[in-house]
Amino acid sequence: MSNNIAGARKLQPKEMKAIIEQMSMRDRVWFILGCSTGLRISELLSLQVKDVFDGKAIKPFFRLTGVRVKKGVARNVTVTPMTHQLLKEWLGHVGNDPECFLFQSREGKNKPITRQQADVAIRKAARNLGLSGKVATHSMRKTFAWNIYELGGYDINLVREAVGHAYVTTTQAYLGQGQEKVQKETSKHTDAMLTKVFSA
Repeated sequence: MSNNIAGARKLQPKEMKAIIEQMSMRDRVWFILGCSTGLRISELLSLQVKDVFDGKAIKPFFRLTGVRVKKGVARNVTVTPMTHQLLKEWLGHVGNDPECFLFQSREGKNKPITRQQADVAIRKAARNLGLSGKVATHSMRKTFAWNIYELGGYDINLVREAVGHAYVTTTQAYLGQGQEKVQKETSKHTDAMLTKVFSA
């Protein structure tokens, strides 16, 4: 596990907003997209115009395959109405050349920013805001996973599919303490059921 991933924490909505306000327009777009899709930073920075734009409009979803995804596990990514608008506005700056990377570096022609550059941007914003804990690029993916987990009724399989894990055990380890919540809720609802059974 890389140093960037280990210990990176999820972000609260207020922290996300504050970080966004610290970033350049380009960095705001990949940050918001990362938090709303759960893409790994390497997957995010590999995106080209053709991945999200069909020549006429923003795609309702896109699929990543091959060497761009971890262990070759294909990713289907939904483009929500808000991310659709975000991408539409960003393409107004990037252009519609299919081969153009969405998040270009200022060094060289059609060259994406590196993971290191992205990490520096998010760490700098967090440092300027005085945020505690480890905030890094992987915090975007953690934030997405926890959002799906909590708002999706603590459905571990839903999270597994959303983040592209091959095994549910990986997702369980990924969420860590979240399993305590699952166990507590399961225990509560199971006991409620048994109480009804034995009091009938």
